[in-house]
Amino acid sequence: MKQLTVLVCLFTYLLSAAQTPESPNFIIILTDDQGWASTSTLMDPNNPDSKSDYYVTPNMDALFDNSIVFSQGYAPGAYCIPSRRSIQTGQSAARITFNTRDKQVRGEEYASTLSLPRVLKAANPDYVTAHFGKWHLENDYADPGVMGYDRHDGDTTNAEGDPDEPGTPEDQPDLYPFIQKDPKKVFSLTDRTNHFMEEQVKAGKPFFVQLSHYAVHLDMASTQESLDRALEAPIGQKHVIPPFKAMMEDMDNSIGQLLAKVEELGIMDNTYIIFTSDNGFRKDIVATGYEDYVASQTTNYPLTGAKHTHTEGGIRVPFSISGPGIAKGIYSNVPVSSLDLLPTFAEIAGYTGQLADIDGGSLKDVLENNGSGTITRPNDFFVIHGEKRSAMIRGEYKLYVDFQTSAVQLFKPAEDASELNDLATTEPAILNEMKALFDNYLTDVDGVNDGSTIGDKVHITKTADPEQSMPV
Repeated sequence: MKQLTVLVCLFTYLLSAAQTPESPNFIIILTDDQGWASTSTLMDPNNPDSKSDYYVTPNMDALFDNSIVFSQGYAPGAYCIPSRRSIQTGQSAARITFNTRDKQVRGEEYASTLSLPRVLKAANPDYVTAHFGKWHLENDYADPGVMGYDRHDGDTTNAEGDPDEPGTPEDQPDLYPFIQKDPKKVFSLTDRTNHFMEEQVKAGKPFFVQLSHYAVHLDMASTQESLDRALEAPIGQKHVIPPFKAMMEDMDNSIGQLLAKVEELGIMDNTYIIFTSDNGFRKDIVATGYEDYVASQTTNYPLTGAKHTHTEGGIRVPFSISGPGIAKGIYSNVPVSSLDLLPTFAEIAGYTGQLADIDGGSLKDVLENNGSGTITRPNDFFVIHGEKRSAMIRGEYKLYVDFQTSAVQLFKPAEDASELNDLATTEPAILNEMKALFDNYLTDVDGVNDGSTIGDKVHITKTADPEQSMPV
């Protein structure tokens, strides 16, 4: 009888264990300044210009083929620092950057801020977390460890990924091309990420790792082999610079190495992989030594504007998610933001605490419903805020605000990626409703200092880091 009881208990335990889902792994691949239409995969199946006419990215393409690609994926900021803060916390730049808190105080607060690693550890203390590469929360007195990461590279900025060639003149132009064996550290960052994943799989631990590339920011660095291939390829109309094509190829190859390691470890079926960029591509560039390579279209075409602006070229970015239960190779036109990652991780991992003072919403239902549905956020919109400009995405509409000129515009980005059709005069009711929501939101999160409205005068932000004086 005792043996029967033991067998029944063992069977019950095994059945229970089989029914308890294993904690999934999470990987964020965050690139730097990568434009929306900079891969060889269409970011919008209805827009033939939404891919590169020169860069070839087979490994990113393979990832997209196994993912949901979000045609309207947005960075939380129009440049590095606010975007990277927001990814970690699920809070908009208006809530974090433009308020009265001193930066040192804010750095101290990060020690208890609900962050991506803390959400996962609260859901399951077995999670091991890592952040490799560019961190760049400039002057916040907070490295990744302060945010809760177990492994990290420290309080890194752009400098750690910039080429450092002996004998290079100090006044060398930023866009001078460099030849390196490990350009922008794309391969060493991937090696460390792969080693970290291998360690956790062997230990039986669920993990989260954010691989934050320094590529493809500013200085162009590549292997000689990639540059040779780039020089042989016919240039495009919008993408024309061979050293940049080579840098893209090297980064793509490193992403292929990461994907191969996930396959080798046998964890693809239990791993979510998020691919995105911290903001859109910068303004058109001319590389030293390649001044004759002139594009006939803007680099961000068909999007308008570039990094540091809140037009689509500055904030719309490649955005894909793959993982358990997610359909492969499909597109979603639901507007999403990297603000949504924290609540998404929380719901998937089984976090049961409160998510207070965040601006994102969980993407889980959309991910499991072939990219369709709605996202429940604290507000039915999200804001991408800056000192000089701001944008608010609400359903199919986008409100664009220029605080310097007092310009307020209304667009439908899904059907008007180039933002050529301002609906401010033809849909005044929508415009006024969104203006009121925007004003109330900035006031609620302490993003303005006098409660002024964009209807009559421009908001004056509080502690603002001037965009033009910020590191690029």
